[in-house]
Amino acid sequence: MLPAASLHSRTRTVSQRGHACNSYLCASCANRKTALLWRLQKAGRRDRGHLSVFACGGQGGVQILRAAAPNDGTLGQLLSELSGLPTGQIQALSDLGAVYYRDFNCPPKWRRAKTLGEGALDTHIAKGQWIRIHPHPRRYPAASTTDWASRVLHLDDEFCVVNKPAGIPVQSHESNSAETVPRCMESALGIEHLWMLHRLDWCTTGVLVLARTQAASRRFTADMTAHRIQKQYKALTHLPIKAGSRLEHYMYNGPFGSSLEVMAGKGLRARGPRLLSTSELPGWKHCSLRVTACEEVSSHRQGAAGEQWLTSLLEHDMQLSMRAGRDAHDASSSGHTAQQGPAVQAQTQNGASGTSVAAQELAPHDSARTIGNSGTSARHPSCVYECTIDLSSGGRTHQIRAQLSANGLPLLGDAMYAPIAGLTVAGGIADEQLLRRVDECLQVEGQIGLHAHQMTWDGRSFTAPPPWA
Repeated sequence: MLPAASLHSRTRTVSQRGHACNSYLCASCANRKTALLWRLQKAGRRDRGHLSVFACGGQGGVQILRAAAPNDGTLGQLLSELSGLPTGQIQALSDLGAVYYRDFNCPPKWRRAKTLGEGALDTHIAKGQWIRIHPHPRRYPAASTTDWASRVLHLDDEFCVVNKPAGIPVQSHESNSAETVPRCMESALGIEHLWMLHRLDWCTTGVLVLARTQAASRRFTADMTAHRIQKQYKALTHLPIKAGSRLEHYMYNGPFGSSLEVMAGKGLRARGPRLLSTSELPGWKHCSLRVTACEEVSSHRQGAAGEQWLTSLLEHDMQLSMRAGRDAHDASSSGHTAQQGPAVQAQTQNGASGTSVAAQELAPHDSARTIGNSGTSARHPSCVYECTIDLSSGGRTHQIRAQLSANGLPLLGDAMYAPIAGLTVAGGIADEQLLRRVDECLQVEGQIGLHAHQMTWDGRSFTAPPPWA
C-alpha cells in the first residue's frame, strides 16, 4: 500500500481566488476550490488495485478518496492511514457527513458513518471492506451565518415554515449532510427531526415547508400530488413579459451522463441545465407556468437592505454578461458565427431549435431599450422587472429558470441558463448552437433572481417578502 504520508503530501488544493488553502473545513472558500490531480508515486499493480482517487475539478469540486481496507481496524484508524489526515479532522469530516463505509448487504450500499452516532469512527471495518472520505467537502457558509430562528414564518405541532436564505441546500450533498435547511432548523429550534416536503434550489430564497411528523408529511405530499397547493414565485429579469402569459414546454428527463442521443453523442450532467422542447417528445415531461404580473422594479419601494441586495446581484450579473461577451468575441475570432443576445433571439429567431414560444409576449416598447446588437458588444440592460409566477400546476427541477430562459428571459445572476437563453431542442436532438452553449453553462455560485413568495394550502397562506423588497 502507498505510504499515507506520501499520498497526503502530493495533494494540493488552490482557490480560484489565487491563494492556497490548507484547511479541510474552510467554509469561506471550499466551494471555490479547484482540485489539482492527485499525483501518486509509481506503485505496483497490486497496490493500485486497493485505491481509487477521484479529482473532480471546477466550481465546487469535491475530491473523493476510497479504498478497500488492507487489514482489519477501526474506521477512524484506517481513514487516517489512507488519507494522512489527523484524527480531529477526520472526526470533523464525519460530523459533516463526508465519511462513508460500505455494508455487506446484497448489493452492498454506501452508508454515512454519521448515521452511527457517537463513536462512529470506532466502528470495526473488516479487511477488504470499502471505506470512503471526501477530504474537501462542499461547504455552505449560510449555515453558520444565518439567524435561523428569525427565519421561521410559522411553527405548530405539524409543520415548520421557513423563509429560506440563498446559499444553502434543502437536500444533503454527498459530501455534506449537516449543512442543510432541515438540519439547521432542527439545531436552532431544538426539534428532533424535520422532514423535507418539497425542494428549492440552493440559490433560491423563500417559503419552504418542513414537516414535524410523518403523518403531516404524508398529508402534505398527497395535497401536492393532487395540485391542491398554490405556489407563487417572484422572478427578476431584464426584459418584461405580458401578464397572463402561459409558458408551455417539455423537459428532458434523462438519462444523464455521456454519449447521449439528445446531445448528438455528447454528455449532459445531471447537475447541469435542463433541456426544453416546445413540442411533445417521448419521455419528456410537460411543464407549464403562468405569469400573473410583471412590473419594473422601482428603488422607491425598496428598503436599504433590499437595495443593497439587488445592487450586489446586478454587479454579479454584469460580470456574467461581460464574461459572456468575451466568450462570444473569442468564438467569433476562432471562426464561429457570433451569437445574438437573449433579447434578440427571443424576438427574431424563427429556426426550430431557437424559436421562443413566447417571443410575442415581450413588451416591444420596453424590450427595444435593452436589445444588444450581435452578442459581441451587447449593452448590459439596466432595467429590472419583477415577474409574478403561478406554479400551482407542478414544479420540476429548475422549471422557472429553464422556461424563462428558453423564452429569452434568463433570471438575473443565473450563470447556468443565461448561455442557452432563447434555445430549445427540436426533433429530440440538440443542434450545434445549443451543444456549444451548453458547454458554457456554469454552476451558480451565489443568489439569483428567484424567490418562493407565497404558498397556500388547507386554508392557510404563508408569505415571505423577497430579499430585494
